Amino acid sequence: MPCRIQDIFAQFILFLVKNVLSWSLQNFLVMKSERIHIR
Repeated sequence: MPCRIQDIFAQFILFLVKNVLSWSLQNFLVMKSERIHIR
């Protein structure tokens, strides 16, 4: 496996992880704010 492909693969995985983390964080915050609103 050439280094270039490994680099692209690593960047792609980092990009995916960042997206998933930010998405789940947003969902978590939305759930928290919704609970506060229900009170």
